[in-house]
Amino acid sequence: MLLTSLTWIFAAIGAIGGCFGVASFFYVRRQTTLMNSQVRSEENRKADDAEWSAKFEKAANTLASVGPKSISAPEGEFYHSQFADPNVRTRIEQHLIHLEGQNRDVFEARPVNTGQLRIPAVRQTIDEVLNTLNRFTTERPDVAKRLGL
Repeated sequence: MLLTSLTWIFAAIGAIGGCFGVASFFYVRRQTTLMNSQVRSEENRKADDAEWSAKFEKAANTLASVGPKSISAPEGEFYHSQFADPNVRTRIEQHLIHLEGQNRDVFEARPVNTGQLRIPAVRQTIDEVLNTLNRFTTERPDVAKRLGL
């Protein structure tokens, strides 16, 4: 009788341990899935940051290099003619370039970090600049070539 009672006790302990083992398996599987999701999310964020960093570099450096050249361009001043809306120019000057000089004719790319590149207004400004530059190079390839676009 004592042997039968001990058997049942050990069987119950074994069953409880088995239940904890199964629960542990599902918990670990869920944690692994969550970790993999976080890793993918981080990789996507890094790729997104790299993409926007490259777009920023292209937009800001193009504006910085074209700005001073275009001041004496025969077709008129590129910056003000292509970005006629003062609100757009303000956003460009806030997020992408810095104007210096007595006549604000020295264009420099602004230093930015990845956190700033995640701001929707900055991304919208970058896209507007790149779209305008692409449209200009398509519509006026001869002038674009002279300006170095």
